[in-house]
Amino acid sequence: MSKAFLYVFVFFTGAAVMIIEMSASRLIAPYFGTSLVVWANIIGLILLAMSAGYFFGGRIADARPSARLLCGVTLTAGLFLSFIPFIAQCIFRALTNGILATPVKTILFSFIGTLCVFAPPVFFLAMVSPFALRLSVSGSGDTGKTAGRLYALSTLGSLAGTFLPSFVLIPLIGTRATIFLAAALLLLLSAYGLRRWWAFLLILWPLLQLFIAPHSVKAAGDVLWEKETPYQYVQVVQASDQSVSLVYNEGGGVQSVYRPDHRLLNGEYYNYYLPLPYLLAKNDPQIWILGSAGGSMLHLFDTWIRPTLPGLSVTGVEIDPEVIPLGQRFFGLNGQESIVNSDARVFLNAQSSSTDLVIVDAYSQQIYIPFHLSTQEFYQSIRRHLNPGGLLAININAVDSASPLLLSFQHTLQQVFPYTYTLPVPGSYNYVLLAADQPITLSAQAPAALAEELVPFWQYYRQHLVETPANDALILTDDRAPVEFLTDQMIWRTLLDLPAAEVPSPVTVTPAPDQALALFEQGHARYIQREFSAALTLFDQALAVDPECYQAMNVKGATLAFQGQYDQGLQLIDASLRLQPDYQHGYFNRGLTLELAERWEESIAAYQQALGMDSRDVWSYYGIASIYGRRGDVERVLEYLRPAIALDPEVKAVAREEHDFAPVASDARYQALIRS
Repeated sequence: MSKAFLYVFVFFTGAAVMIIEMSASRLIAPYFGTSLVVWANIIGLILLAMSAGYFFGGRIADARPSARLLCGVTLTAGLFLSFIPFIAQCIFRALTNGILATPVKTILFSFIGTLCVFAPPVFFLAMVSPFALRLSVSGSGDTGKTAGRLYALSTLGSLAGTFLPSFVLIPLIGTRATIFLAAALLLLLSAYGLRRWWAFLLILWPLLQLFIAPHSVKAAGDVLWEKETPYQYVQVVQASDQSVSLVYNEGGGVQSVYRPDHRLLNGEYYNYYLPLPYLLAKNDPQIWILGSAGGSMLHLFDTWIRPTLPGLSVTGVEIDPEVIPLGQRFFGLNGQESIVNSDARVFLNAQSSSTDLVIVDAYSQQIYIPFHLSTQEFYQSIRRHLNPGGLLAININAVDSASPLLLSFQHTLQQVFPYTYTLPVPGSYNYVLLAADQPITLSAQAPAALAEELVPFWQYYRQHLVETPANDALILTDDRAPVEFLTDQMIWRTLLDLPAAEVPSPVTVTPAPDQALALFEQGHARYIQREFSAALTLFDQALAVDPECYQAMNVKGATLAFQGQYDQGLQLIDASLRLQPDYQHGYFNRGLTLELAERWEESIAAYQQALGMDSRDVWSYYGIASIYGRRGDVERVLEYLRPAIALDPEVKAVAREEHDFAPVASDARYQALIRS
């Protein structure tokens, strides 16, 4: 092997190491994001593999300083690399419901397993440097000079392997194709060094994959559009009800939703921004949406607010240029909306004008709020751009009101604004934080201009908006804002079912019955997390404030049922339904309690009563299906499971883990339903 070829060899193997590292982050991002923790794992494992490669490479080079052996090592690395896209996708095939819906053991083993996929090729490539040095040294006098050249060329190759994939290859041809090209290059160099015809044939494998391998990073339902952008992996997915969702990376949630019938669902936090313009007492409010994604909020404001506030002006700010055109194509925008392609903070710094309402809904990798959009300095900049009486609204994902992440955001806002408020969004992990320079007041009657469909959201504000209580959580600043750490801590505490901190008692701005509802909402959040003792405490507090708080009474009954106190729980549920006979969710809880008590026929009757009041109650359908599943009645299982899945495709994942369906699990029709 000539010295010139050896230098070329070292350059390209150095590039291959960084291509593997950059590609690893892209393959892992759709499932785990690219947080500091993820990058630490990627870099740490690659450094570990390189250390092992240097060590063993040096020993083997001394024992057998053969150029042919060196080419065999890189040939092996190239073959490993060419299989990485397939191995990684197989490992994550089942992880399509987001990190919060995935069992912790699956996450741990899959994450470690996928990272380990990248270790073997890096290990073999790291053997190149000591091997090359051993082959290049012609005498003791030029060892340092030769080593310097080799390491310089290897480092230059690493630079090329960093910038070329990041700025050219991955954006233009995608991660998989980039990996296949790197594998083909390694195989070509190795085959040339080996001078073996069969080695040249191996190059055909990764080259063929460029044309025949599927291009999606991971499969998802009815995918209308997908692409790897410079910022994330993006899919536009259509559900069975014809709604369209914009899904980022691990898919645990969505960034935008469009429904042709413009339905407003209680559990979608976007809808809870719609009453805010009516708090401004202006006919021509100016709104900036920092993190507009596919434009759901722009479309909602156009559909529901502009007809009564024709002077409304809404500007969306979105960092990913590939996402902006999707709004007009898939999410109901008409092309007349004002959307700026910019980082939210850069946009603010460039603005000399002011506005009345700023909505911050920017997320990186779906679950992480960018740290520079979480700090005291950022909120100070927003306040400088707000007109007197203006509002700031922020969407925060938190598992409960005692989450350190949520508490830090609340405490940080309190350093900037004199009035701060918190609104838990029902049926979700979302909290809307409001901040203002003046107190927020809501009239007993909804504004006359408010669309009838928005009145329930106004009333929800009146009942559940609470003044944010003081706390001593970390204040987030540009110097220290560990948002990713706080988010990961929250996720792992949830997955491992660790106890959360005590919920601080809120200072309410609402009357006593509404104070009871606020306590009920906090208790319900704990109930959803199966923290039953904490939930019962909060329900009892709600009932102490308002003995006729039928919501607290009802869900307390369901909580007792989960603790085996079926009769006592059923008594409370029946008492709540006497207070409020049209409480639809109460009949679902009655069905659930009877199901836990194994009173099957009564349970089915209660679920049917809930469906009679709301034919779109997913979990009443599911409850009936699970009862028939225990009985092995596959026809009835399919009858009730089909509408549940049609209303919410994520039910498939729940059904796959549901032991109640074990008696029918082998039926081909059932398998087709939950796997399709």
